[in-house]
Amino acid sequence: MRIYQDTMKIEKELHTHMNRHFYMLLLTLSLMLHSCITPYNPLAQIDGETGVLVVEGNLSGGGQTTVVKLSRTVPLDQSYTYTPELWATVYVEEESSGQRFTLQERDNGQYEGVLPLELTEQYRLHIETSDSKVYVSDYVPVISSPPVDSVFWGRNDQKGVAIYVNTHDPNNSTHYYRWEFDEDWEFHTQFDSELDYDWVSRTYYKRSEDQHLYYCWNKKRSKTIVVGTSAQLVEDVIQNKQVHTLPYADDRLSYLYRIKVRQYGLTKTSYEYWEALQKNTEEIGDLFGPQPSNLPSNMQCVTDPSTPVIGYIDAGIPSVGERYIWNTEVAPWQKPDSVGVAEIIPIDPATLLPITDSIEARLNAGYLLLYYKIYRDSPQVDLYYVPRVCSDCTVKGTKNKPEDWITNHK
Repeated sequence: MRIYQDTMKIEKELHTHMNRHFYMLLLTLSLMLHSCITPYNPLAQIDGETGVLVVEGNLSGGGQTTVVKLSRTVPLDQSYTYTPELWATVYVEEESSGQRFTLQERDNGQYEGVLPLELTEQYRLHIETSDSKVYVSDYVPVISSPPVDSVFWGRNDQKGVAIYVNTHDPNNSTHYYRWEFDEDWEFHTQFDSELDYDWVSRTYYKRSEDQHLYYCWNKKRSKTIVVGTSAQLVEDVIQNKQVHTLPYADDRLSYLYRIKVRQYGLTKTSYEYWEALQKNTEEIGDLFGPQPSNLPSNMQCVTDPSTPVIGYIDAGIPSVGERYIWNTEVAPWQKPDSVGVAEIIPIDPATLLPITDSIEARLNAGYLLLYYKIYRDSPQVDLYYVPRVCSDCTVKGTKNKPEDWITNHK
């Protein structure tokens, strides 16, 4: 038996990285001729049923998967914050040949595909929504990012972990950058459940290695906007750019964590869009807070030019850097207190064996069998059980191990 004092707290997936207050406020202010504060009624600006189309994503080459996310803005007084745009037809068009590359619809308004982008070509995004409106982006060039020199971490002032990147362009031609990242982490439960139960034969048995629920994995894609520029420097160098922070005692670092950073080169106009979007999402609290910038956009509705659309599409071949971090590297790293205590199934005094009805009652109540103890020179068997959350890692993760993961756990 392995007993560890670890429990995992996996953050809930966010539905969108743009705040709905930003969506509504942006559209209202874009219709104003002046930046003065006026009474604001979101329902007066937006059709409460459909809203404004929001286009998120970029066209990625180099074997990376392009993900374009389509959604609709919602009124501020709605309880929901995200309305995916479903059943759209989405493709990428090459300017010189007119060749089209379709993005397939996945879950929750996401459209994905692998694009054979060429550095000598320009491309645009084409969207036809279910209401037969057509949206297109400008044709944009493909920018190849210089390599990520390094991904490293350091302690921040709150005892957490800050993650940084370094990069440089020896050709001194990129100057504008954006970063995204994927996180993967491995964790284990407080207890290792060695036993399972067969409801047909009403007997417990030892789990095989593949059936154990001790090691699990989880993942998360970045939602924040991280941009940087070297335009004011003599050389095209980015040093010690912070891209992410893990607060002290975060469970992602309870065993083994990996961050995989994708770096994109941008045009100056694209950089200005992302910088303004970053500023707006960080600063807007209400109408009496800092006024948002007027965002540039290269998307338009061609069936009805008066129809607004939010988003900016660019194209590039990203470079990738990654870093693994073991829990032992960041020690001391506070871990959560234990939340479960192993208990014994009641014993039948006649047979000195666990009572079957008691086993099934506890399994139905959300417990898992842990292990059994056999006494020397006695027929007595003690069968231990714990709450499922303490011994089943799939409660807070999955058994889907990343293909390129560095441990051999199952």
